[in-house]
Amino acid sequence: MTSYVWLMFYYYIMIVPSQRAIIRWVKKNIKSIIYVMLFGDRLLFLGNAAYEITLTLDSLYSNGTDFFLQDIAIVEFSILSGYVLLCLCVMIFSSFATAHYLSKHMKSLAASDGSLFNPRLLSQIRVTITGILQGVLYLLFGLWYIANMLCYYLPPYVTLSFFIRYTATTLYISITTLNLWVGQTLFRERAVHVWKAVKKHVCTGKEDLRPAEDTLTTAATIQSTGVDTDG
Repeated sequence: MTSYVWLMFYYYIMIVPSQRAIIRWVKKNIKSIIYVMLFGDRLLFLGNAAYEITLTLDSLYSNGTDFFLQDIAIVEFSILSGYVLLCLCVMIFSSFATAHYLSKHMKSLAASDGSLFNPRLLSQIRVTITGILQGVLYLLFGLWYIANMLCYYLPPYVTLSFFIRYTATTLYISITTLNLWVGQTLFRERAVHVWKAVKKHVCTGKEDLRPAEDTLTTAATIQSTGVDTDG
């Protein structure tokens, strides 16, 4: 859910110039920062999954740890809510700050009779448009996610059905994947590469029963002329 947030933050740092020392430091160490954030992201949601498994096992076997798990639930809710809100702010800021910069850049190019069809500029515009769409989508999904957590952890403890949660999450992932396909050239190239590899793996070991092209040409010649050219 939050991985795309740090991708948009990466594009903001790489596209939008800044003279601030902190931004220059972040740009210099952007890869390390992104890797650390993604590692923390996966670690956080791995801990959430471990808690959910523990909660399920406790409800099945009644180990008498209800109060302990309730305290953990409050801490988990606070951490996840804070992290989702942080990602929401980063996503919205990165998307719209990049869009604002590119808008000013395009106006300056138009005023100076510069080319608006520069491949690099068009690529940045495509990434920004998909980023804005993803920002709006993340805003809607993030608010829904927080509301779902509030209903689950706070009285009167309302739980949405699994079908609703599964549908919302699947829809978010599907649209995000489509956005990546449209906005990221590398993603499209990797997807095509994976598809070719899977197709090659599936077709390996199957005998090609189609006749060779030379055989088809010879047969067509004999049928049309009645003469065997090989004889």
